[in-house]
Amino acid sequence: MPIKRKEKADREITNKRQKKKIKTLLKNNTTLNSFFILKMIPTKDRVKKVWDSLKEEEKFLLNNEFTQMHEEWLYLLKNELKSPYYLNIKRKLIEHEKKYSTATKRTQV
Repeated sequence: MPIKRKEKADREITNKRQKKKIKTLLKNNTTLNSFFILKMIPTKDRVKKVWDSLKEEEKFLLNNEFTQMHEEWLYLLKNELKSPYYLNIKRKLIEHEKKYSTATKRTQV
């Protein structure tokens, strides 16, 4: 019997140490914190505010993202989506699409 008690006590001590390590990791690591806090962010209202704050051109460029992405992802990626380099990529894609869609129409006629 004493051996089983000792093993049980050792397991409890190990479990307590592991829980302490996890707690300190969560406190110190902001990436982990943000990962576990994701459930607190959902927000159709916040995404709507982001959409309302966009200029007309940005709304046109980001329409697909806002209609197809989930609200949580939109809220987390809002700064990337509104960044100048991303908007420039979207502009170039639209120009490329217009250029080649008119070229294919000419060849079909």
